[in-house]
Amino acid sequence: MWRLCVFLVFCLSVNRVGAQTAFEIEVGGVGGFLMPHHSDMDYLVDGHIRGIEAALHFPADGSKDWHHHFNFPSWGVSASVYDLGSPRLGTGGAALAFLDMPLDGRRRFGITAGIGAGYVSRPFDPETNFHNGAIGSRLNSALEMTAYGRITFSERWTAKAGIGVRHFSNGSMQVPNSGINLAVAKIAVQYSARNAAVPERRVPDTEKETARIYAGGSGGLKQALPYGSSRHAVGNAFLNYQKRATAKSGWGFEAGINYNAALSSRAEDAGRVAASTENLRAYLAAQYMLHLDPFALRFQAGSYLFPEFEDDGLVFFKYHLLYSLDKWQFFVGLKSHFAKADNIELGIAYRIK
Repeated sequence: MWRLCVFLVFCLSVNRVGAQTAFEIEVGGVGGFLMPHHSDMDYLVDGHIRGIEAALHFPADGSKDWHHHFNFPSWGVSASVYDLGSPRLGTGGAALAFLDMPLDGRRRFGITAGIGAGYVSRPFDPETNFHNGAIGSRLNSALEMTAYGRITFSERWTAKAGIGVRHFSNGSMQVPNSGINLAVAKIAVQYSARNAAVPERRVPDTEKETARIYAGGSGGLKQALPYGSSRHAVGNAFLNYQKRATAKSGWGFEAGINYNAALSSRAEDAGRVAASTENLRAYLAAQYMLHLDPFALRFQAGSYLFPEFEDDGLVFFKYHLLYSLDKWQFFVGLKSHFAKADNIELGIAYRIK
């Protein structure tokens, strides 16, 4: 998983860096606490989170319509290191690709979202660190979300303050994987090396699009208890309906069949006789999309339809980064049951209408 995240960071960087001439440097400190989203993780809370984050921003130059729709966002890469506030977790760090989107025309408020590779120095080990029941791997995926306010002191210097979350997970590639969630407050300063003013914002003409229907599939791997067991295949076959509502966003839904080879193994571990269809679950999901052409961010919330395996509950969530060509879509993302990651997904879809 971490190799995939590094590759994603590289692809996003190559896609844009050649056209950029301006950049901004941001350095800040964070403080906060570990959020134990399961009661059996309360013992991990043993102090406050402290960390340092640094980022390199590349502001949008106005060459694409979505730059204007989203108030000239910036993309970039960041690096961070944290004291995770518990001797059972040690220290953590992350290298991310991110998108920084102002929420108003004067750029006083904004949201930063990032994805990349993460590191935890003290994962679970049955001999040396069996008290860490949160995460079982040193190398993981890492996610960031921060809401911030901005105060501009001059054309070059800006101060930012915000609150957010930091998440570390291996997507159930290696148990245990309850994940690590950090709630943080951040204060940072930003220096701009722009060689030009922010472009004048315009409202681009947007052509109406008809609904699109895609047929596709996705897959991944996951490990189920006990520790050290083999990994199981996970796959989905689906039909996806997409309708672009505005220049910035769209909606839709997805219907499909989920196959998870770990379910029958989990049923047997729980003392039940697994049915032949235990690994199959039909599902229906609603979705919302943010369009950053040719990329898009897709968020899904769905429910299984009368599953035989009920230990995961009925509700699931998916978070995807899509790349669209003329008739094809490629995506990578994460599926979760509330705060617990279920598996990493890699997928492809073909437009049939």
